[in-house]
Amino acid sequence: MATFREAREALLIANDLNLIDEENVLLLSEVNTSKNLDIPFWKYDKLDLDSLTDDECKSEFRFLKHDIYGLLEVLDLPHKITCPNRFSVYSDEALCLLLRRFAYPCRYEDLVSRFGRPVPQLSMVVNEMMDFPYTRYGHLLSSFDQPWL
Repeated sequence: MATFREAREALLIANDLNLIDEENVLLLSEVNTSKNLDIPFWKYDKLDLDSLTDDECKSEFRFLKHDIYGLLEVLDLPHKITCPNRFSVYSDEALCLLLRRFAYPCRYEDLVSRFGRPVPQLSMVVNEMMDFPYTRYGHLLSSFDQPWL
């Protein structure tokens, strides 16, 4: 499947070959534009938690490195977190992504340089990580479901 960038390039080539006119190029270029910013995620390395210092972890994720590993054990996360579209990441990266996303202020665009992934993948992983504790431990919250009188 072609990316939006490849589709726009194909439109320009088709215009150069006089297969379509400029009006159709403009119209189809607008349709083939992503809503996300075009951030070159491939220029960045993926997150390696072991390479970070405690100060970096505290600054980025609001937890020390050994606390993040402790959270991984306590939450009993699987080795890999798999999204509905079968994209998967290791649980330590997914947890760090969730922690960083909730460290205010933070937008998905801010996470690209740290995690080296495109915005849609970051969003899917955060959504999956937010659902995980509720689906696994939500039964413990049932006593709080009663309305307060």
